[in-house]
Amino acid sequence: MSAIAQEFKTYEQHVSAAAASFTKRIREKAMAGRQEDGQLYCKKAGPNLEGELALFFLSEQPGEGWELVTPEKLGINIAYDRYHQWIHSRAQSAPILGYAEKTLPTKTQAPRSP
Repeated sequence: MSAIAQEFKTYEQHVSAAAASFTKRIREKAMAGRQEDGQLYCKKAGPNLEGELALFFLSEQPGEGWELVTPEKLGINIAYDRYHQWIHSRAQSAPILGYAEKTLPTKTQAPRSP
């Protein structure tokens, strides 16, 4: 059985995805005439498990497994093109980088010499 190499997102990819998603969502809300701040949450990574970053509006209830990264709020007072920088500077300690679990080789007995 051969092992399949798993690729994980880089920190920059996590930040970019979260920024793009929230930018789209906050623009849609603004177009509807509503304004609301958001907060940064993460889902922790683990062995063979990718973590995740996301911004949720204050009126939203993050689902199970989401943890608040910072109590600071990202709002309309920050330009859309600054979201990436805002997230990048606050998510550095979030445990979001997945990693492959290394399995130790099983011990086999070496052939005995005669």
